[in-house]
Amino acid sequence: MVSTAKGSTMPYYNPFLMTLRHQLWLGIVFFHLLLAVLNAAHMKEWGRKSRLVHSVNIYGYYSGAGNIYSFFAPGLAEETEVIYTLADAAGHQRVLRLENNNHEHNLRIQTIYTFFGIREAKDLFLKCTAAYMFDQHRDAVLIRVLVLGKYIPSMYDFRRGQTCRWRMYFYEDFAKKDQVKQSYEKTYPGKDL
Repeated sequence: MVSTAKGSTMPYYNPFLMTLRHQLWLGIVFFHLLLAVLNAAHMKEWGRKSRLVHSVNIYGYYSGAGNIYSFFAPGLAEETEVIYTLADAAGHQRVLRLENNNHEHNLRIQTIYTFFGIREAKDLFLKCTAAYMFDQHRDAVLIRVLVLGKYIPSMYDFRRGQTCRWRMYFYEDFAKKDQVKQSYEKTYPGKDL
Protein backbone atom coordinates (compact mmCIF):
# COMPACT_ATOMS: atom_id res chain seq x y z
CA MET A 1 0.00 0.00 0.00
CA VAL A 2 1.34 3.44 -0.97
CA SER A 3 1.41 5.98 1.84
CA THR A 4 0.21 9.51 1.27
CA ALA A 5 1.25 12.74 2.89
CA LYS A 6 -1.09 13.87 5.65
CA GLY A 7 -4.05 15.73 4.18
CA SER A 8 -3.01 14.97 0.56
CA THR A 9 -4.49 12.72 -2.04
CA MET A 10 -1.14 12.34 -3.83
CA PRO A 11 1.02 9.37 -2.89
CA TYR A 12 4.06 10.16 -0.77
CA TYR A 13 7.25 10.19 -2.85
CA ASN A 14 10.69 9.71 -1.38
CA PRO A 15 13.27 11.08 -3.87
CA PHE A 16 15.95 8.73 -2.50
CA LEU A 17 13.99 5.59 -3.33
CA MET A 18 14.67 4.41 -6.87
CA THR A 19 13.31 1.50 -8.79
CA LEU A 20 15.71 -1.19 -9.92
CA ARG A 21 15.31 -0.02 -13.51
CA HIS A 22 16.22 3.55 -12.52
CA GLN A 23 19.28 2.30 -10.60
CA LEU A 24 20.46 0.28 -13.62
CA TRP A 25 20.14 3.24 -15.99
CA LEU A 26 21.89 5.53 -13.55
CA GLY A 27 24.71 2.98 -13.18
CA ILE A 28 25.12 2.78 -16.96
CA VAL A 29 25.28 6.59 -17.21
CA PHE A 30 27.91 6.83 -14.46
CA PHE A 31 29.95 4.01 -16.06
CA HIS A 32 29.84 5.79 -19.42
CA LEU A 33 30.91 9.12 -17.91
CA LEU A 34 33.68 7.44 -15.92
CA LEU A 35 34.95 5.79 -19.09
CA ALA A 36 34.90 9.14 -20.94
CA VAL A 37 36.92 10.76 -18.13
CA LEU A 38 39.44 7.89 -18.05
CA ASN A 39 39.93 8.05 -21.82
CA ALA A 40 40.35 11.82 -21.67
CA ALA A 41 43.15 11.07 -19.18
CA HIS A 42 44.73 8.70 -21.79
CA MET A 43 43.86 5.45 -19.96
CA LYS A 44 45.11 3.36 -22.91
CA GLU A 45 48.62 4.67 -22.36
CA TRP A 46 48.79 3.51 -18.75
CA GLY A 47 50.07 0.12 -19.92
CA ARG A 48 47.53 -2.17 -18.26
CA LYS A 49 46.63 -5.13 -20.45
CA SER A 50 43.85 -7.30 -19.09
CA ARG A 51 40.65 -8.84 -20.35
CA LEU A 52 38.60 -6.31 -18.38
CA VAL A 53 40.49 -3.34 -19.83
CA HIS A 54 40.10 -4.84 -23.31
CA SER A 55 36.33 -5.24 -22.80
CA VAL A 56 36.02 -1.68 -21.53
CA ASN A 57 38.00 -0.43 -24.55
CA ILE A 58 35.64 -2.26 -26.92
CA TYR A 59 32.67 -0.58 -25.22
CA GLY A 60 34.46 2.76 -25.60
CA TYR A 61 35.06 2.21 -29.32
CA TYR A 62 31.41 1.42 -30.00
CA SER A 63 29.88 4.09 -27.77
CA GLY A 64 32.26 6.97 -28.52
CA ALA A 65 33.34 7.22 -24.89
CA GLY A 66 36.76 5.91 -25.94
CA ASN A 67 37.76 9.11 -27.72
CA ILE A 68 40.96 10.71 -26.54
CA TYR A 69 40.29 14.40 -26.37
CA SER A 70 43.66 15.61 -27.61
CA PHE A 71 42.35 19.03 -28.57
CA PHE A 72 43.11 19.98 -24.97
CA ALA A 73 46.80 19.51 -25.79
CA PRO A 74 49.08 22.47 -25.03
CA GLY A 75 50.05 22.96 -28.69
CA LEU A 76 47.65 24.39 -31.24
CA ALA A 77 47.69 23.88 -34.98
CA GLU A 78 48.24 26.93 -37.11
CA GLU A 79 45.27 28.44 -38.90
CA THR A 80 45.61 28.36 -42.69
CA GLU A 81 44.32 30.99 -45.11
CA VAL A 82 44.44 30.90 -48.89
CA ILE A 83 44.27 34.03 -51.01
CA TYR A 84 43.65 33.87 -54.75
CA THR A 85 44.86 36.61 -57.08
CA LEU A 86 43.16 36.40 -60.48
CA ALA A 87 44.37 38.22 -63.58
CA ASP A 88 42.43 38.52 -66.84
CA ALA A 89 43.86 38.89 -70.37
CA ALA A 90 43.88 42.70 -70.07
CA GLY A 91 46.03 42.52 -66.94
CA HIS A 92 43.34 43.53 -64.43
CA GLN A 93 43.79 41.80 -61.09
CA ARG A 94 41.43 40.99 -58.26
CA VAL A 95 41.98 39.28 -54.95
CA LEU A 96 39.47 36.69 -53.75
CA ARG A 97 38.91 34.27 -50.92
CA LEU A 98 36.53 31.32 -50.78
CA GLU A 99 35.12 32.23 -47.37
CA ASN A 100 31.71 33.90 -47.14
CA ASN A 101 29.06 34.72 -44.52
CA ASN A 102 27.99 31.09 -44.03
CA HIS A 103 29.70 29.72 -40.91
CA GLU A 104 29.26 26.05 -41.89
CA HIS A 105 30.75 26.73 -45.34
CA ASN A 106 33.76 28.46 -43.76
CA LEU A 107 34.37 25.52 -41.40
CA ARG A 108 34.44 23.14 -44.34
CA ILE A 109 36.80 25.40 -46.29
CA GLN A 110 39.13 25.64 -43.27
CA THR A 111 39.12 21.84 -42.99
CA ILE A 112 40.16 21.57 -46.64
CA TYR A 113 42.87 24.18 -46.12
CA THR A 114 44.48 22.12 -43.35
CA PHE A 115 45.53 19.63 -46.02
CA PHE A 116 48.00 22.20 -47.37
CA GLY A 117 50.12 21.27 -44.37
CA ILE A 118 50.62 17.73 -45.72
CA ARG A 119 53.72 17.84 -47.87
CA GLU A 120 52.62 14.98 -50.16
CA ALA A 121 49.18 16.51 -50.78
CA LYS A 122 50.21 20.15 -51.18
CA ASP A 123 50.69 20.10 -54.96
CA LEU A 124 47.41 18.29 -55.52
CA PHE A 125 45.46 20.78 -53.42
CA LEU A 126 47.14 23.72 -55.11
CA LYS A 127 46.09 22.39 -58.52
CA CYS A 128 42.56 21.55 -57.34
CA THR A 129 41.91 24.97 -55.85
CA ALA A 130 43.35 26.71 -58.90
CA ALA A 131 41.19 24.57 -61.21
CA TYR A 132 38.12 25.42 -59.13
CA MET A 133 38.88 29.15 -59.38
CA PHE A 134 39.44 28.88 -63.15
CA ASP A 135 36.05 27.16 -63.41
CA GLN A 136 34.31 29.84 -61.34
CA HIS A 137 36.02 32.78 -63.07
CA ARG A 138 36.19 32.01 -66.79
CA ASP A 139 37.79 35.34 -67.68
CA ALA A 140 40.91 34.66 -65.57
CA VAL A 141 44.03 33.60 -67.45
CA LEU A 142 46.43 33.57 -64.50
CA ILE A 143 45.79 32.62 -60.89
CA ARG A 144 48.20 32.92 -57.97
CA VAL A 145 47.39 30.70 -55.00
CA LEU A 146 48.98 32.16 -51.87
CA VAL A 147 48.93 30.05 -48.70
CA LEU A 148 49.37 31.79 -45.35
CA GLY A 149 49.58 30.37 -41.86
CA LYS A 150 48.88 32.02 -38.52
CA TYR A 151 51.77 31.31 -36.17
CA ILE A 152 50.56 30.76 -32.61
CA PRO A 153 53.31 31.03 -29.99
CA SER A 154 53.55 28.67 -27.05
CA MET A 155 52.38 29.95 -23.68
CA TYR A 156 56.01 30.33 -22.65
CA ASP A 157 56.74 32.57 -25.65
CA PHE A 158 53.45 34.43 -25.27
CA ARG A 159 54.31 35.41 -21.70
CA ARG A 160 57.56 36.83 -23.03
CA GLY A 161 55.80 39.12 -25.48
CA GLN A 162 55.35 37.10 -28.68
CA THR A 163 51.99 37.42 -30.39
CA CYS A 164 50.16 35.63 -33.18
CA ARG A 165 51.26 36.64 -36.66
CA TRP A 166 50.67 35.57 -40.24
CA ARG A 167 53.44 33.89 -42.24
CA MET A 168 53.57 33.14 -45.94
CA TYR A 169 54.13 29.43 -46.51
CA PHE A 170 54.27 29.30 -50.29
CA TYR A 171 52.56 30.37 -53.48
CA GLU A 172 52.20 29.04 -56.98
CA ASP A 173 51.07 30.63 -60.23
CA PHE A 174 48.80 28.80 -62.67
CA ALA A 175 48.17 29.88 -66.26
CA LYS A 176 45.12 28.90 -68.25
CA LYS A 177 45.22 26.28 -71.01
CA ASP A 178 47.51 27.15 -73.92
CA GLN A 179 49.49 29.81 -72.10
CA VAL A 180 52.85 28.92 -70.63
CA LYS A 181 52.61 27.80 -67.03
CA GLN A 182 55.19 29.38 -64.84
CA SER A 183 55.42 27.90 -61.41
CA TYR A 184 57.20 29.72 -58.62
CA GLU A 185 57.28 28.06 -55.31
CA LYS A 186 58.86 30.02 -52.54
CA THR A 187 59.18 29.01 -48.96
CA TYR A 188 60.03 31.59 -46.39
CA PRO A 189 60.64 29.80 -43.11
CA GLY A 190 60.41 32.30 -40.30
CA LYS A 191 59.59 35.30 -42.48
CA ASP A 192 56.56 37.16 -41.19
CA LEU A 193 54.09 39.28 -43.08
